Amino acid sequence: MGSPRSSTPTFADHAHPAHTHDTWDLMILDDGSVDFALDHRRHGAGRTSVLLLPPGVPQDGRTVTEAGFRMRNLYLGGSVLTPPT
Repeated sequence: MGSPRSSTPTFADHAHPAHTHDTWDLMILDDGSVDFALDHRRHGAGRTSVLLLPPGVPQDGRTVTEAGFRMRNLYLGGSVLTPPT
């Protein structure tokens, strides 16, 4: 679980249902805007944002405009980052 995993999705019209990850999620928003909930609180992020979402915390996400958004995700296990105590 210590090895980083990555993905590079592009979403034109999409909504992620609420979910959790077992790892930290380092999200780099390259283009567009995203609206998301983290621990049931709404947030927004725009182009060139960098977010670090903690493991085990509910999150969702959806496009804000018709242009969608493009992001990169790097999933970091506990050996890379240790959750705060």
